[in-house]
Amino acid sequence: MIIGVPIAYQASIPAAHVKCLMALPHHHQHIFQESCSIPLNRNKLFETAKVKNEDLLMIDSDMTFILKDIERMEDDLKTYDIVTGVAAMNFPGLPAAVFDENLKSIPIVGDKLFEVGSCGAAFLGISKSVLDKLTEPFNELDFVHGKKRGEDISFCLTARKAGFKIHCD
Repeated sequence: MIIGVPIAYQASIPAAHVKCLMALPHHHQHIFQESCSIPLNRNKLFETAKVKNEDLLMIDSDMTFILKDIERMEDDLKTYDIVTGVAAMNFPGLPAAVFDENLKSIPIVGDKLFEVGSCGAAFLGISKSVLDKLTEPFNELDFVHGKKRGEDISFCLTARKAGFKIHCD
């Protein structure tokens, strides 16, 4: 599995994120992709994993994680198409970025894996089967249900239209 980190052009990476990457065993390959466009970065990481015939885990540079999170994702991608981890945000009270088919927030209850309609891409695992079928699935901002949505929601809608399921773990 490739760990891809999309980075906005000339953005700094928090030390906490770098420490998380450095704590991983050496067999975990990570790639930084930098440009002025996060959707472009995500698409380049997507294509790199496709060419290398590897699953892909995208981790935003402001996320922290432990080895157990990476190992859990590796296991999940053996069975499921697309999996998001629950990304904790630095703002108390904000819900996790997981939504139903109508883009309404879904509360996280317990620690069991469950299907979602769409999700954020802060800690997003994509299996080889998805990589093989889709091409440049991360689009710039889209309008969905009359609201402007980011590349993560655009990706989820594209993947679901192609028949893939999205899960949260």
